[in-house]
Amino acid sequence: MRIVEACETFIQHCGSVRKLSEHTTRAYRLDLNRFIGFAGEGAEIESCERATLQQYIEHLFTQHHLKETSALDRAGVPVLIRTVIKPPTPWRG
Repeated sequence: MRIVEACETFIQHCGSVRKLSEHTTRAYRLDLNRFIGFAGEGAEIESCERATLQQYIEHLFTQHHLKETSALDRAGVPVLIRTVIKPPTPWRG
């Protein structure tokens, strides 16, 4: 699955299944769009690993001169990848 499709599926899941607020969903979408820009629209979500996430966070610090990243930048993308690649199971939640 391409990363663009995975992000859209995740955003829909956040709104309809997880019942996150419109504000939270919008913030996730903004953060995920940044990640798509970093990884490339044609990238496959399955190719995103821990190293990819670390590179993305380093990119945020160096390219955007950030001293801190938002909680969503640090959490939103890993949650996306866990949800799409490794869906929750009854024992993992």
